[in-house]
Amino acid sequence: MWARVEYGIVVEVTGDDPQGRFHPSLLWVDCPSSVDIGWTLIGDEWREPDLPSPNEEEILRRKLRANNASYTAATLALTADYPQLEKDTWPTQNEQAAAWVADPEGAVTPWIDLAAIERGIDREEYLRRTLVKAEQFKILSAFLTGRRQRYEDKIKAGGDPLLDYALTAAVRAQLQQVAIDGMSLPAAELKGVL
Repeated sequence: MWARVEYGIVVEVTGDDPQGRFHPSLLWVDCPSSVDIGWTLIGDEWREPDLPSPNEEEILRRKLRANNASYTAATLALTADYPQLEKDTWPTQNEQAAAWVADPEGAVTPWIDLAAIERGIDREEYLRRTLVKAEQFKILSAFLTGRRQRYEDKIKAGGDPLLDYALTAAVRAQLQQVAIDGMSLPAAELKGVL
């Protein structure tokens, strides 16, 4: 989380890294997820505003906001290293990779063909990498979304779960297996795997 601070007071918070997105004169500071608008920053100490204690409804809203902010940060990290234009090509890449799995010899994949040439790798390797990344993204997004929903259910039931969006060993193993299968199985066998 990042807070935009003016005269020592938090005026805006975001889960998105603000670096390079705003005018350099704006002061953005890395902050704990609990920091919210109205907090003060004195030195490197965050302080809540001196307000009356929140009622149960406000506590619930804050917990749900914190959960959503943690989820947003985790999901944004999945695609943070990709420029938007490249992300916009993912449906085309997925469509052409799926066509290749359905018909490895006859699939027409013009976008992938050109991208593979420009990247300097074999067409099949590019197709396989596309399939692996797409399947891994599905796994990661399902894990993170299910985790967010579980925490939301617990919060709404009166709980105060520790918001942990770190990948489990089982998910990491599943991601690794997808990479192994996607890069090694014959194309005809990928239909049931990816």
